[in-house]
Amino acid sequence: MQLAVGGADVEARMAEVNLLVTDGEDSYTWTAPVWFCEPWLPAFGLLGLTGFFDHFKVTIASDEEWVELRPVNQ
Repeated sequence: MQLAVGGADVEARMAEVNLLVTDGEDSYTWTAPVWFCEPWLPAFGLLGLTGFFDHFKVTIASDEEWVELRPVNQ
């Protein structure tokens, strides 16, 4: 499938994958749609509203370099 991401046209394929987030004590697993794009030139990946941000309440403190994830269903 052809998609436009960040102003670039890419060929994309979707796969359903099982993901895990843990802090060593608590764990959260879920199945998410993950898209693999070619070419992907940025040095970073993207998190989507569907498959990640719909599962967590996210707090980011960039100045202190920490991220807090709280599952929305707990």
